[in-house]
Amino acid sequence: MSGYSGDGYTARVQVELLSPEGEVRSLHDYEVVLPRISDISKIIDKSDQLLGWAYNSGLEGMLAFAEAEVDFSGWDLSAAKEAMKQAGYSPFVRRGAAADRGSRAHDTLEMCARGDPELEIHRFIDKVPKENQGYCWAAVDWYAHEAPEPILVEESVVSLQHGFAGTLDLYSKRGEPTVGKGLVLTDAKTSKDVYPEMAMQLGGYAIGLEELGFPVDTASILLLRADGTYKEVFLEPDRAAFLHALDLYRSFTQTKAAVKAAKEEA
Repeated sequence: MSGYSGDGYTARVQVELLSPEGEVRSLHDYEVVLPRISDISKIIDKSDQLLGWAYNSGLEGMLAFAEAEVDFSGWDLSAAKEAMKQAGYSPFVRRGAAADRGSRAHDTLEMCARGDPELEIHRFIDKVPKENQGYCWAAVDWYAHEAPEPILVEESVVSLQHGFAGTLDLYSKRGEPTVGKGLVLTDAKTSKDVYPEMAMQLGGYAIGLEELGFPVDTASILLLRADGTYKEVFLEPDRAAFLHALDLYRSFTQTKAAVKAAKEEA
């Protein structure tokens, strides 16, 4: 695996051609671009969640402006959009902020799993924006409480059988194989809740891990919260749903390419 680009993961595949006696006759290297697990999961309609989130962002902005006694007279739609953007209430600005907090929280979890010195982790969190520090402290608290034995941390997994790849957060050993124990696949989130498509995403990681020889006893979504608390929800990875989503993703990708070509020819 050589890493992620804008089009997906680039995987290096080595193919051996054998003689009838089992001797290697020739060796060929290929590079293939594979879709990401997270992109495949986006094929699921989440418009209800996103509409509510965008609506709430706008309302929060309006209330903030009203509290500050902002004079709206003379504003047109463009001016209102720009004001919302500058004040940080635009859904697009908030989406970027959500990605940033998720990245900082994942970095913290990775530092814990690597066994970085406690002082170094604390210094890292001190440099994180105040509003995002709680998510990081939640990761530290969870790791200290659960004490997983990390096997894979922020590692790429690839399925050449099904043609996809992704980067998992944590695959660790946590006691005997019961609920929440054994070999556990953990995906950290800074969202407000656990959603059904997360089980499907776990299914993709589980398929990739198992193809690479890493069995999965159970899996969990680790919700990291702004107030420094966490909630871990154990889910059965939905492998079947993920493979259906992969089929739909491929079909729709072909449809988009065909529509684009037709428009260019028209």
